[in-house]
Amino acid sequence: MTETDLIRTIEALNAIRFCGILKPDVKIGLHSCNNAQRNAVLNAFPDGKLITINKEDWDILTGDAGAFGLLCFFNVFHYMPDPVKAFSNVLNSCSYLLIQDLMIRNRGNNTFGEDGDCMRYAYGEIKSNFQNAFDLSVMKDRILFFTPYVENVQNLHFISLIKGNL
Repeated sequence: MTETDLIRTIEALNAIRFCGILKPDVKIGLHSCNNAQRNAVLNAFPDGKLITINKEDWDILTGDAGAFGLLCFFNVFHYMPDPVKAFSNVLNSCSYLLIQDLMIRNRGNNTFGEDGDCMRYAYGEIKSNFQNAFDLSVMKDRILFFTPYVENVQNLHFISLIKGNL
């Protein structure tokens, strides 16, 4: 997570809190988060019931993980070789999904890293440099906000709030 990612995350969490779509004591799942992300969620929802989830606890490609008011995934979905299945499982586990991830990440001659990184995302006219990027516009009726932002001249990230199935 970069400093810009954290700033955008804090902005998004505050917007979610102030718009009133979630109760103050909402159950929030944080998948594979770091301390800065956890603190950002706690600051936005101090009365929320925060549950930290590791990939060992929930492989999002294999099913849902119960019911959450809000699920937060920061830099997780670019590791998903099957985003259709991953989104289906996650959206079946929440009322809302806050996702921050990659559209373009220039790693020199290789689009992906050696750590299992395998997917990029697009949104309609906002394209990725990866030809097989998953186009989030297939969920356009669910997307409450979508904000792309430039991390540096080589990287394009996004943050989005998506309506879940609960």
